[in-house]
Amino acid sequence: MVPLETAVDALLELDQSRSGELASGRLHSARIMGLDDAEEPGLEIVVEDSHYGKTTDKLRRCAFPLQIVAAALLSYCIKSRIPIPRVARKSIELTPEGFLMTLMVTNTLVRKHGTLPEVVADRPDGLQPPPEAAGDRLGAHLS
Repeated sequence: MVPLETAVDALLELDQSRSGELASGRLHSARIMGLDDAEEPGLEIVVEDSHYGKTTDKLRRCAFPLQIVAAALLSYCIKSRIPIPRVARKSIELTPEGFLMTLMVTNTLVRKHGTLPEVVADRPDGLQPPPEAAGDRLGAHLS
């Protein structure tokens, strides 16, 4: 869960790293867009413009679609040294409190054993009896 304040920080930092003009102004307000399905999902930031370090009465509204918010959050995590796997499937959703980022990684592990015994309902331990092989010490202890 990424709170609104963190998403705003991430967007302002991304804007500043790209020589944008938002980070030089004073933050006036921010809101999550698209919670009511009437507008495109994303984040709206309103800043007071500044001219040579002095704020003016002019407000600038900037709407960022969800894809830009996600990119800013990933960049923010990387700069904060939060590990983000490249192979992870990433998704982002809106919540009233902020944004829910999900990272899903699928790994295939190599088995260190052969096939598992079948489960049998009439045995108390639920396993098939082991094969009776001469010299099979493990099989003799399991039955």
